[in-house]
Amino acid sequence: MSKKNIRIAVSGALGKMGKIISKEIINRNDIILSTAIVKKKSKNTKIDINKIDNAKNTEINVTDSIEKEINNFDVLIEFSTPECTMNHLKLCKKYNKKIVIGTTGLKLEEKKTIKKYSKEIGIFYASNFSIGINIVMNLLKQVSKNSNPNIDIQIIESHHKSKIDSPSGTALSMEEIISKNLKHKKNKVKCYSIRAGNIIGEHKIMFIDNNETIEIIHKAHNRNIFAKGAIEAAIWLLKKQKGLFNMNDMIKS
Repeated sequence: MSKKNIRIAVSGALGKMGKIISKEIINRNDIILSTAIVKKKSKNTKIDINKIDNAKNTEINVTDSIEKEINNFDVLIEFSTPECTMNHLKLCKKYNKKIVIGTTGLKLEEKKTIKKYSKEIGIFYASNFSIGINIVMNLLKQVSKNSNPNIDIQIIESHHKSKIDSPSGTALSMEEIISKNLKHKKNKVKCYSIRAGNIIGEHKIMFIDNNETIEIIHKAHNRNIFAKGAIEAAIWLLKKQKGLFNMNDMIKS
């Protein structure tokens, strides 16, 4: 399938990330925003979607029911609530549709369901779609493998005051990577969350010894990096028949 034929649906199309993803798709000539999925009984209309940066594509279907538009897209980009995401995931499985999941705050059982469904459909799941963050993840593996038994490890993550989940999905992924790669299992990772103002996303990881400190810091300057990453993931995923994929898989390929 060529890029020009790719029809993308965006769930949570009028949310913070949804609007930016929609805008990025609309401003490209090689893919189509075919469906914008909004909340049930939403008062928003097609006109609202078309106001996103003077949208060139006027054939956008706006719906509160993904099932009604199931034949109108090739891949779904999902940045919404855990409940909504899991409902849409079930429908994607039912109709053999591919899905990119960037929703945070998913519970362990929900993550297990994602893994289970990936045996039948293509799923791209990431806590963060920034290339920079995924470079940081690889750095954390290396530092953790070489840490000593007395090191203190702390993650400080900061986001805007409207973010519901705490710690962030990215911080939890970092904690998991560090814990898996520590030589000395007595080391514990402590995570602290800040919710204030309009902070897009900042993560500071500190490995603190008695004699020195290693700090790894990532700051997102805007949400476009996440939107672009999610779109590239959607395009990349269409080449896969089934399976569970993440940013590392895409970067390596």
